[in-house]
Amino acid sequence: MAVTEQDLDSTRERSPAGDPQREARSRRTPGSSQRPEPSAPRSPAPPHTGRRASSPAPPTAMAAGEPRSLDTPLAVAWMVFVATLIYLEPAPADPAQAIPLWGELLGLAFFTALGTALAGLFGHRSWGRTASLVAGGLGLAVAAACVATDHHTASPFLAYELAGFGALMAVTLRGGRASPPHRS
Repeated sequence: MAVTEQDLDSTRERSPAGDPQREARSRRTPGSSQRPEPSAPRSPAPPHTGRRASSPAPPTAMAAGEPRSLDTPLAVAWMVFVATLIYLEPAPADPAQAIPLWGELLGLAFFTALGTALAGLFGHRSWGRTASLVAGGLGLAVAAACVATDHHTASPFLAYELAGFGALMAVTLRGGRASPPHRS
């Protein structure tokens, strides 16, 4: 079907001047008997800020790789706490006593979980907090194992270990929950 100049002129007469969307729609359907639907006026586009638009995710369903407010401070707290543990660790009760194999494996598991937690927390990965909980639990087990094997005696150092690992686990658990919305 050929479009004549007369068809285009009649379409232009029905279309108000200055509405390019309506004119474009009219040109696409020159021979149709239906009138184009009026379109709602468009609001101007927001200024370009250089950032990519994204929809915010609810705090309980964060995507992997999305920054979370407590991940980095929690990782730093882990590093500071473990550094102070190493610095403040008292001398063994009996330096000649060998550490049992299960104690060595427990220590290895703790440091593996700690490294995994730090990588996950600094990388803002969803599994970082899980690894932090595992490291905290293993840290509590290491503290108890020191006393059980007479490596260290019960002392203020043991209290510091238990309090520190417990606090880090509490922060890890609290950081994973969203606070309830405030209603007014």
